[in-house]
Amino acid sequence: MAEIRIDDKGTLSMLRDLVGTLRNRGPLMRQIAGDMRDAVEQNFEAEGRPISWTPLSAKTIAQREKKGTWPGKILQVSGKLAKVSSSSDNDRAIVGSNQPQAAAQQLGIYKKIAVRAHMRKVKSRDTFEKGKKGGRGKKTSVGVTPVKAHTSTMAIPPRPFLMLTRDDIEGIKSRIANYLLRK
Repeated sequence: MAEIRIDDKGTLSMLRDLVGTLRNRGPLMRQIAGDMRDAVEQNFEAEGRPISWTPLSAKTIAQREKKGTWPGKILQVSGKLAKVSSSSDNDRAIVGSNQPQAAAQQLGIYKKIAVRAHMRKVKSRDTFEKGKKGGRGKKTSVGVTPVKAHTSTMAIPPRPFLMLTRDDIEGIKSRIANYLLRK
């Protein structure tokens, strides 16, 4: 009877190393989180990639000019939104923003909103103050004017900044392969 023996010590050693690498994914996830944060920073720098973000509306530009914040980059007036955070653990890599406007800018909004009646401050213009019995009242220049209840349309186009391009994804895949095959 013939017997065949295979020396598989090298293969078993390599498999043990691979299992150890798969158990300790924390360093890999930390690197991936850094790669994703870099990609998001590139999105802000390019004002959208691979597709450019929708330009600002004329109204927004006029408001920025009035405040002295124009010209400037889209989504970066205060710089808070562009300061994305990253975190990781053994199972995941996360990049995001805790800013309240982040979801609206990422996904966009188009909806009607109800505006309650209120008083608005105005600068150097005559306004009408309501009379005691609900009439129009007298003309005054106190700097406030009534605004009737109405609806307004909130329209913010999506400007996805938390996204990866195909090249970003390929880079992450390459990082994973290198991590698994490292010696």
